[in-house]
Amino acid sequence: MAQAQNTRTFGATIGAALGTSAAYAVHGAISAAQYTGQFGKDVAAGATDAYGVKSAELLAKREQLAEQRGMVAIPVVAEQRRVATAE
Repeated sequence: MAQAQNTRTFGATIGAALGTSAAYAVHGAISAAQYTGQFGKDVAAGATDAYGVKSAELLAKREQLAEQRGMVAIPVVAEQRRVATAE
């Protein structure tokens, strides 16, 4: 039997790791909100707020670097989703 070749690139491997980490973070925040009452709501709110602030900072930095290189920064358009709450 011939062995199957692993055709996954290094970039795809890193991308998969990032996606998996993001999924754990999102589902962890949702679980915290569902199962820990007010503490969970605070965790979810803090995560949402911090994400928005850090995302804006990173976008500004990427735009600045792209401008220095004579490029156009690709904006990140995050789809807003409803966060589950423990209500």
